[in-house]
Amino acid sequence: MQLGHGMPAIPKVLELGYRPSLSVDVETNQPGDMFTRMHACFALQRVLVNQKYLFPAAPPTGALLTVRDVLELVTSEGARANGLADKIGTLAPGKEADAEPLQPVP
Repeated sequence: MQLGHGMPAIPKVLELGYRPSLSVDVETNQPGDMFTRMHACFALQRVLVNQKYLFPAAPPTGALLTVRDVLELVTSEGARANGLADKIGTLAPGKEADAEPLQPVP
C-alpha cells in the first residue's frame, strides 16, 4: 500500500474461494517479521469489511478473517505457494518442524 500498489485484494481473493499466502518482499517501510505481516493483514481485512458496515452504500460482503485464518495464510498457505507443503507449513509427522532452515534454491 505504501509503495503505491493500492489496497491488497485479500477480501476479494477470499470471496473468490482462493487462499492467498503472506510473505515479505521489500522491507522499506515496516518490519519484515511475519507477526507484523499477520497483524497488518488481519487489521486491513477488517477495515475493508467493516467500512462496508459503517458506510452501507453497498451491502457488506464477505466474512471477517479470524486469527486462525491469518496464521494459516502465513504457514500452510505460504508453504503451498512455494511448493513446499509436503515438507513444511504445518506440524505433522514427517514434516521438518525442527529441522535446519531450508537452503535457497540456486
